[in-house]
Amino acid sequence: MSSYIITIIVILLIVAVCLTLITINNQFMKKSRSSLLTRLNQLAASNNAYLSETVLLKNCALGTTAYNEKLFIIKKLEDKSYDIIITSFSGIKKCSIRKTHINIPGNKNKHGSTETHLQKISLWLEYDSIQQPLELIFYEYRYNSLYEMPELSQKASYWEQLINNEINLQDVLQYKLKTAL
Repeated sequence: MSSYIITIIVILLIVAVCLTLITINNQFMKKSRSSLLTRLNQLAASNNAYLSETVLLKNCALGTTAYNEKLFIIKKLEDKSYDIIITSFSGIKKCSIRKTHINIPGNKNKHGSTETHLQKISLWLEYDSIQQPLELIFYEYRYNSLYEMPELSQKASYWEQLINNEINLQDVLQYKLKTAL
């Protein structure tokens, strides 16, 4: 009888420790992500801009201004510093989604078979200038759950459409300006 009680106490203790660790991790993630959003809003305010659209990712936050003139991006780097990027839509040539897959060796009973898994979903910004393309990772299998993939894929598609619409609008405005002169 006492062995049952001890077993129940040990199980309850393990569950309590696991729940405590999960809670601490979630609080740390919320604090880290809210600091990214705070920095993004401060960056916009320091440039006399108001962010109308924002998205908060694992190590990145991005937003557009109310009149969609600029794109503000803050990326948290490995060394806990931040990379700040402010770009005008007129400087972006193309925005596209890239899905990177990885091949994993399959079952050993089937000779030579491999399984293909989605490694990451990224938004790529290509510039008119010689500047290197910018990759914004929305989903990465190491950090995000498989259950988050559809939502993050939709967010990437939404931002791709938003940025491409603004690029096209900038092109139309520049064309009208040139033809008016």
